[in-house]
Amino acid sequence: ANVLVSDRGQVKLADFGCSAFKFGGDSSPQNSQQSQGRGLGTILWMAPEVCREEESDESCDVWSLGCTVLQMATAHEPWSERNFETTIAAFYHIATTKEPPKMPEQMQELASSFTLACLKLDRKERLTCAQLQEHEWMLADDETTEAASPEDQPLATPRWT
Repeated sequence: ANVLVSDRGQVKLADFGCSAFKFGGDSSPQNSQQSQGRGLGTILWMAPEVCREEESDESCDVWSLGCTVLQMATAHEPWSERNFETTIAAFYHIATTKEPPKMPEQMQELASSFTLACLKLDRKERLTCAQLQEHEWMLADDETTEAASPEDQPLATPRWT
């Protein structure tokens, strides 16, 4: 799980990009800002370029962040509306898709805008982490964002401690 919750309710996202290594001439792993053709990660959160084994960089982590925000908003995995029968079917769909995962209609407008900015199919069109920090949704306070009513909230998933 890449979402960690402290006993005080503080949420941290972990592990994006941590498993990507580039092997040097001595076969020792070295951290790399780019990975060429190495499919690493959980398929439903993988960026299309990763599934296609194309060059990738930190923008694939931005895609994964968008998938995580989508899951938090819906309490369902990204692409859940597709009901993939096999892992390879999910992998193929993500590699060849012409549209990002479906946004829920009830998702707050700023949250949806943020998520869609993460889920641009062309990695060069995705916002950078620095740009995401300046997104209106990140800068909004509780009084300017719409809060969902308790009946609109999806059921909470179990908290593992």
